[in-house]
Amino acid sequence: MDELYKEYAEDDHVYQEKIKDLLQKYSYIRKTRPDGNCFYRAFGFAHLEALLEDGQELQRSGGVTQVTHKCDKCIPGLMELIERVERRVPLPELLAAFNEPATSDYLVVYLRLLTSGCLQRHRRFFEQFLEGGRSIKEFCMSVTMCGVPGAPGALSEGHLGKPCLGYLGHLGLAYGTFVTV
Repeated sequence: MDELYKEYAEDDHVYQEKIKDLLQKYSYIRKTRPDGNCFYRAFGFAHLEALLEDGQELQRSGGVTQVTHKCDKCIPGLMELIERVERRVPLPELLAAFNEPATSDYLVVYLRLLTSGCLQRHRRFFEQFLEGGRSIKEFCMSVTMCGVPGAPGALSEGHLGKPCLGYLGHLGLAYGTFVTV
C-alpha cells in the first residue's frame, strides 16, 4: 500500500485521503495492468480467488468446468485455469498462472463474451441505461472488444466474498482487487 503514496503526488490531498482510507480497510492490494481490460482481469481473479477460498461455493456451482467445457475449443487455456481452481491450487500458483499473458487474456475474452451475452439476454432492462439512442447490440460491440475499458461495476464484498474491486483513478491503479484486513 505504501507504493500508492509514491504513485500519487503528495500535494494531491484527495487521493492521499483515499489511500489512508484504503489502508484502514485492506491489508493489501493486487494491482492490475491499466490496459482497458483491467476491470475484467480484476473481476476474474477476484472471482476465482473467492472460489478457491470457498470450497462450498465451488461445489454449489456444480463444478466450473462443466459450465465452461464448451468454451475449451474457442478459448484454449481457460479450462486449464479453471481446473487449477477446482484442484484447489495454492493462491500463489493461481496468481502466477493468472499473470501469464495468454491465460489472463483468455479469461478476459471469456468474461467480455459472457458480459455481452448477459446484456443481450436482459436487453430490456439494460437499454434504459444507454445514452445516445444506441441499441444493446451496438453497445455490446464495444464490450467484446479487448482493450476497451469495461464499465465500472457496483461490486462489493457481498458479491465476491472476501476480495472486492476498487478503482482509485489517475490512470495509475485502475482496477485492482482489495483484500480485507
